Amino acid sequence: MWDELGIGPCDDPKAVRRAYAARLKKLDIDQDPAAFARLREALEWALAEIDD
Repeated sequence: MWDELGIGPCDDPKAVRRAYAARLKKLDIDQDPAAFARLREALEWALAEIDD
């Protein structure tokens, strides 16, 4: 999942959100909704891992 975000494992939610935002800017959601779904899932997973 970290690969999907383009960062290594970390416990900084701000870094995770920044990585998500950076990857999101590179996606064309209309052209590749599956990639958006994977990215969103990776975000939610990473944030959940940090909270645990």
